[in-house]
Amino acid sequence: LQEILDTEPNTKCERALATWKEIGPLNLQQIIEESHLDFNEQYEIKEIDRTNAKWHGWSLNGEKHGFGRSIWKDDGGIFEGILENGNWAEKGYGRYIYPAGFENKYYIGEFKKSKKHGKGILYKTDGTV
Repeated sequence: LQEILDTEPNTKCERALATWKEIGPLNLQQIIEESHLDFNEQYEIKEIDRTNAKWHGWSLNGEKHGFGRSIWKDDGGIFEGILENGNWAEKGYGRYIYPAGFENKYYIGEFKKSKKHGKGILYKTDGTV
């Protein structure tokens, strides 16, 4: 898990990569505390290439499951967090780093079905939170 967190994302979006370098890797302990994953399950670390995004992270039975990083192919946006059975978690935790063209810089907190939902912090490009 720490290897995934520490590896620089391979994104075509210079702004997203610069933001990732600025804010640094996610806090491993925070991911563990915020998730509801069974850490006794036998996860594999895989790269799964789909039409719209590339996943590098845990998998279970060949599907994206657990912690990992998705990089969107069209704009280079970066998600790091929890997915379940190949889908966005009903209740997940992570961060999304926005690509160029958005007024938002990044969000860290709770997600529900790919949407910011629950407790979280949204950082904007103008420095406001």
